[in-house]
Amino acid sequence: MKNTGLKHDEEEILGFLNIKKEQVMAYIRLSKMEHEAAETKNLLELLSDEVRNNVISNVKEAMLAMEMERNSLTEIFPELSPSEIEIYRLVIMGKSLNEVCSILRKSESNITCQRSNIRKKLGLQSSDNLKKVLQERFNKGKNGL
Repeated sequence: MKNTGLKHDEEEILGFLNIKKEQVMAYIRLSKMEHEAAETKNLLELLSDEVRNNVISNVKEAMLAMEMERNSLTEIFPELSPSEIEIYRLVIMGKSLNEVCSILRKSESNITCQRSNIRKKLGLQSSDNLKKVLQERFNKGKNGL
């Protein structure tokens, strides 16, 4: 009885979204890990034209926003390297050390070292709340641009 209800709910949701279960699974596989270009292309082809175009458009828009933010951060913090800017951005977003390591595919010691370099370059003490200070400096720098 419970499975029948779940199946009905699934069909109703898929119908409402006008998407097939295979398309949902393709989207999930796309979002969960890195793929070879050919596999990504195959997964995208499982999506309807409209959904595929929306995914591609949204990713392009997000990448453009990230690039603009990166350029803004480079202007505000010219003393930081591109790698340190990426770490800075993730810290501001509230990502933990483990999350930063996972996202950037770097070791904990590498990220810790770079965070230390960020502190040093910005004249921060180890007792300073990195996220809070970086957010304040960003807001101050953004208002000055």
